[in-house]
Amino acid sequence: MDKQLYEQSTQYRHWRRTSSELLQIRQDTHLQAVERVTLLLKDELRHKNSISADELPSPPTSQQIHNVVKFFEHGAHNFSEHFRNLNKETNKNWSDRATAIIFLKRWALYNSLIDHDQKLLPATCLYLALKCENVPIARDEYLLALGKTAPSAEQLLDYEGRILQGIGFELSVRHPFWPLKGFYIKLHEYIQATAPAMLHSSHFGNLSKSYAEAHRLVLASSLTDLYFTHWPAQIALICLRVACKRHFLEDVMQQYMQNIELASLAIEEEERTPEQTLLQQTQKQEALLELMKDAEHQILEVEPLITPSHPKHLDAISALRKVASEANKAIRPYLSPLLDANSYSSKRVKEEAEQERERKRMKKNAGFQLKNEAFSNVFGAIDVEKGAE
Repeated sequence: MDKQLYEQSTQYRHWRRTSSELLQIRQDTHLQAVERVTLLLKDELRHKNSISADELPSPPTSQQIHNVVKFFEHGAHNFSEHFRNLNKETNKNWSDRATAIIFLKRWALYNSLIDHDQKLLPATCLYLALKCENVPIARDEYLLALGKTAPSAEQLLDYEGRILQGIGFELSVRHPFWPLKGFYIKLHEYIQATAPAMLHSSHFGNLSKSYAEAHRLVLASSLTDLYFTHWPAQIALICLRVACKRHFLEDVMQQYMQNIELASLAIEEEERTPEQTLLQQTQKQEALLELMKDAEHQILEVEPLITPSHPKHLDAISALRKVASEANKAIRPYLSPLLDANSYSSKRVKEEAEQERERKRMKKNAGFQLKNEAFSNVFGAIDVEKGAE
């Protein structure tokens, strides 16, 4: 991926954050949402002639909200389950799934689950991702494929607007899949140029296996915060390195990494004097390994969630569901009353909206009446002048 081109993207300019910044943004978003919902819940109690503070439920924590978001991110990943009834090759395009997850992840950064119907979010992100990744699908066909979990057409349209607004209408997602392909080609060329001819066949076979596995690891990375904190090329290299370790290419990959231009990975190289030349390769290696250390751990931590053949797959799914279920117990009592059409807050908002529409209608009618009176006065004056003549 071209460094200058990526730096011009909205992903780099608007969605690049450090881990500490992400934590602070999520906490701020959560506190603002809790403040809004607390006022609405107090209005509900006041309407019931009960304003005791003891009756207000305890708000969920920011971490509990984030735990449920992670559960729904994994739900957005499950394309094969959602589209098993469709005669489409959607499962072969991994970027569809990754885009859906990133849309949800970006949206949740500045929006809280307690203000929205959380069950509608994954389906909406999936639908939006399909359109953005040029996978044509009719809305009715999409809803049919979702089966019993499908929202109504009106709900899908409503939440599509919410997601779009929540991510600032910025639909471009720069995935690591493209730079991964570039690294694969370069590593293939490196093996061709440096490895003994007798090893080419086995190395190329292992490289193909590594490339396929790295694709899956890139998809796993979308379940982490790496899309916010790292460049796509960095994620791609990390995933390929892990995959090469598993397919007997660790030494080849390590040698290849010594020749990578750090500028292409957004790592600044210091100017070196001739005396420092001997240390150059070691310093490069240290910089790359430091970059990869924590990111690799994050990817390996979520890998079981998207790998049915992984020995920890079922345990990982079970743990994710358990944590989300416990978090939802704290979230449900603190959901915004506006989500209930029969609540006092919803009825009040609806009534205020109707009053506003009526006010605008009356203002518009009054304007028409004034125009009509003005025209009548003008034409009346003309008639008087004609009569006088």
